[in-house]
Parts: sequence; C-alpha cells; structure tokens
Amino acid sequence: MKLIKKIAAIMFAFMMVFTLSSNVNAEETTGTGKITIDNAIPGETYTIYKVFDLESFDGDNYSYKVTNEKWKEFFKTGEGKTYVDINDYDGVTWKNEKTATQAEKESLAKELAPKMLKFAKDPANGIAGISKPASSNNLVFERLSLGYYLVDSSVGALCGLTTTANEATIHEKNEKPTLNKYVNTYDVAHPNHADRNSLKKNTTNEIGDMVWFTAEIDNFKGAEQLVFTDIMDSGLSLNGILNNQVLLQVSLVKRNVTENVTDVDVENLRLNTDYTTVPGKEDGKDKFTLQFTDEGYKKLEQYYENYVLRISYSATVNKSALINNENTATLKYGNNPNVITSNAYVGVLSIPVFKSKNDNTPLPKAEFSLYTTLDDANNGVNPIEFKQDDSSKEIYRKATNEETDTVKKITTNNTGKFEFYGLKEGEYYLKEIKAPDGYNKLKEPIKVTVTKKVDNDTKMVIGHSLNYKYGKNAGNGVTEVQVINETGSLLPSTGGMGTTLIYLIGGALVLGSGIVLANKKRAKAK
Repeated sequence: MKLIKKIAAIMFAFMMVFTLSSNVNAEETTGTGKITIDNAIPGETYTIYKVFDLESFDGDNYSYKVTNEKWKEFFKTGEGKTYVDINDYDGVTWKNEKTATQAEKESLAKELAPKMLKFAKDPANGIAGISKPASSNNLVFERLSLGYYLVDSSVGALCGLTTTANEATIHEKNEKPTLNKYVNTYDVAHPNHADRNSLKKNTTNEIGDMVWFTAEIDNFKGAEQLVFTDIMDSGLSLNGILNNQVLLQVSLVKRNVTENVTDVDVENLRLNTDYTTVPGKEDGKDKFTLQFTDEGYKKLEQYYENYVLRISYSATVNKSALINNENTATLKYGNNPNVITSNAYVGVLSIPVFKSKNDNTPLPKAEFSLYTTLDDANNGVNPIEFKQDDSSKEIYRKATNEETDTVKKITTNNTGKFEFYGLKEGEYYLKEIKAPDGYNKLKEPIKVTVTKKVDNDTKMVIGHSLNYKYGKNAGNGVTEVQVINETGSLLPSTGGMGTTLIYLIGGALVLGSGIVLANKKRAKAK
C-alpha cells in the first residue's frame, strides 16, 4: 500500500534509529520494553514484528543487530539490500548514512517500509508476529525484548515503525472504512454527481426499467486490500458487461458538497489504470468485483481528507422481479480481512382488481385495460402491454420489449379477479373496455394511485397501497380495487294508455268481423 504521507512521517523515526553511535557510555539493553497503540480501534487486531535487536543506546543513539536469519536474507540479498548495510558482525547501518541528503533518506524510507511489511506478512518467510485485539482505545504490548519493531493493524494500513527503548507510543490515525449502498435517482448520465437527496435506500421500478445503484465508501485513509463486490438479486440483471468488464463510474466526490455537484467537485478514476473489474455469477445471480491498483491507492491516499468514494452502475429490472429485489454491496478491507455490507432495494408493485356485483358475487367476461395517460376526451392512450404469468392465470406481468404474445386487454374469469404486476409507484387509469352481458359499462376510467409500503427497520419494500375513487365507490389505503357493475334495466315502452286502448278495440273489431264473415259463409252454404 502506498501510504505516502503517513510513511514519510513514520520513517523519520526509522532513519533516526539507524543512526549508530560509538559513545563509550552507552547503556546495555538488559531490560524489557513496551509499545502502546494510542487511539486504537476496538475490535481491530494489531500485530508487531521484531526486525532488529537493540544492543545498546544512549540518548538518541542506538546500536542494532540483526539476528533473525530471514531478516538477514531480506537485507543482505533481498529487497532490503538497497536500503541497509549488514556488516560482518551483523551490525546494521543505513545505506549512505553520511552522504545521503535528508530528502534522499525520506524517499528511500517511503519505499522500504511497505516492502518490509509485505515480507513480514508472507507466511513463506516464517516471520513470527505478536497479535492482540484492541478492546479499548489503548492497546499495550508489554515485556518485549528491546529492539526495532514493525507495527501493523487489521484496518489495513502500516501503523508504525518504532523502537522499544524502553517505551514507545504509536498514535493510530486510521479509521474503519464505511460503506453505504443506495438506489440513485439522479441523472443517469452523471450518477456520481448525485446530490444527497437523490441517493435513496429503496425505490420502485417497472419491469424492463433501468435502475442505477451507487455505493459510497468513506474513511478510507490508509486502507489497503480493498475488495468491493456487488451481487444482484435474481430480479435484477447487471448492465453493460463488455469485454469482460463492467460499465460503471468510479469517482472521488467532495464530501461537503451535498447538492449541485459539478465537475470541479469530482475526481474520476480510470478503468484498468486505477481499478479493475471482473463480472461473474453467484448462485445464478449477477455480480462483479472491483479492486484498486497501486495508482488507485495513491489517489485514495491523496484525496481521503475531503472526499468520499462513489461507485455507480446500472441494472435492468427483469421478468423474474419480486415485490422486493435486494442489491447487496460488500467491502473487504485489511489483512483479516474485515467485511462490511450494505443493501439497497428495488420494489415492483401491483394493482389487484376484483370485478363483482353489488353483493360481491364475482363477474366474469369483463374486459379491462390499464393506462398511464388519458387524452382530452378522457380516453386512455397506449394501453400497457402485459404477459400472462405462468404461475397464475390471474396474474398479468408487465411485458418486456422483447416479449411476444402480449395482451393489452384482460378478461375476467369466474373468480372476477386479476392482477396487473410489475409496476412502479404512480398514477394509473383502469378502464373497462367491455362489460359482461346484461351489465352497464363504466362511463369513465378509474384513477388508481399506487404507493409502496416499506419496512421501517430494514427499508425493504414489503407491498403496495392503493387509493381510488369512482362514483360512490372508493378505496383509501387498500390493497385491491373493487369494480362493481350495475345490471341493465328493461326500458319502458313509449306512449300513453289511449294508444293501448285503440290497439285493443281494433283487435276486437277485426276479431268480430272475422266471426260475422264466417257465419254468412255457413248460411249461404245451406
């Protein structure tokens, strides 16, 4: 990890302890020492590695010797030989101690410290460390043999280099990184420019919609071995996989700018230069992993004070979407590694409908369509297309653009029930296209407002709430729209009683005339 600023300060002590003295009054190192980690992070683990033995010291003058065979190898033939000389008696001196300038020493020190830590943590080298978890803000390593120690923490950053003559204190300046996952409702062209109000823990979308997610990481000072992973629920399909990469934006954004974020507030990171991504699958779900390069870590170290890290990417709500679709981000950091997670949720809502008589008896053979827009004549414009769900003949899922055999009209069966599924929050218009035989069709569309229900603790989407009104029928905060049809009545005949009497008299006269004519014919025949 390239922790430039921190290492520069820490390595000042490093250079001092390599300055040897031949003072004849030097003290013998027969005692034991103590290292205190000040401002330690509870729950994190700190590890110390002994590099050199302290033979004697006097004031600011120290005499060190390397006795560990592996460290000898590191400094004699390994990466450490550029920085330290080991004499025939295993005594330690800083390379070019007398001729190197202060700037040159600092530059070399910055390079050496992380290499020492990498060597110490490699199991193949067998460097034994002493590890202790912190239970408070002060962690003490006691009864240590005097020497030169490398101190590391599980937060993931080099904590310090120090000598135990006889006590030393190291101030922990790192913090645990934080991770927060959001649904991003900002302009999709610049998702990392989102203002604070555009980042939400949940939202709703229709099947076929694209949705943006943003993960925000803060307190990443000194962090190393960061591994960011995102896993989509089965109802979400990761977008933009191209050449085995993931289409996303990674940026450092000024922390105190919460709205009207502009380009001057954003430092963009570059794919394959500052970070790499690898897409994949886990239990059939889309996922990707992001890791930072050395160049990326340099930028994190440069901007940590005033910036947060944002990672934004998109997904499509697919036909497998459920009421609640979870998106889980995971951040691993440090040496253990430590793991933190954060979730955001995309809800898919529905409008259940019950077609009935006044007595709640189901009515089959009614036809309905659903709209989001009405024209000036109060007629629906472009009905939403649906696909009958395989799991239930009463559920009609919003169709995707690629699907065929879709329907724009739904006909009720003997239960009188059906459900429009795969919708987002908003206003819809339910229009009866055809009423059952013998019943009057509704005159106007029913306006239905759909809102999501959210669990207060988890922020998951757990259902829907409906408001609607037509005529005397209304529903507020209900889960189903009941559409009641009135039967048609037999229309009365036109005209008054006089006309009826004329018909009756005329009929009687015709009947009487017929009888008279029949009698006359019989008389003539006789």
